[in-house]
Amino acid sequence: MRAGLDVFERTAGARAAGIAAAEAAGRPRPRARLEHVQMVDAADIPRFGALDVVASVQPVHLESDVLTARERLGESRANAAYPYRRLLDAGAPLAFGTDFPIEALDPRIGLAATATRRSRRHPELAALGADQALDLGAALSAYARGAAEAAGEPGKTGQLRAGAPADIVVLGDDLEDMDPDDWPEAPITATVVDGQVAYGR
Repeated sequence: MRAGLDVFERTAGARAAGIAAAEAAGRPRPRARLEHVQMVDAADIPRFGALDVVASVQPVHLESDVLTARERLGESRANAAYPYRRLLDAGAPLAFGTDFPIEALDPRIGLAATATRRSRRHPELAALGADQALDLGAALSAYARGAAEAAGEPGKTGQLRAGAPADIVVLGDDLEDMDPDDWPEAPITATVVDGQVAYGR
């Protein structure tokens, strides 16, 4: 991560010029971002916000890597991985994704991992860095608004509003009334793609 942040720091002037040119031409704002922000030195976390670099994270990896992280990094370093809360508190633009097709496309799995910091694959293991969990609102914002900002489309996608293209999933249960461990089982009652119902019970 540090090498990537160093590059963005050295090219800050050129990036600013590129942003200005894009905005003047009415094109989407180009965003600097680093992918798979899983292990970050604590000293580098504030640099994401200071440099306006998007921290792009795939929360499902926390679930799939929870055992490997402990084995290869040790308990202390593993608990410092996936520092969602520290990144947000430092003003980092945070964008969540699913890493499909490497991982499942289903964001319910990532939402659960974000809130519980546990793995359904290894229920015997304690939460990994429980202090870095995010509540449902913050996690949904990272998946929707954060992803739209990372793509250079803030205000166009990533939110529900009249006139915006709608790619949404309607669940049959209210996640706020459920145990986060059960979120991946919430029934899907409809999906809407670009404003058109693609599936509905």
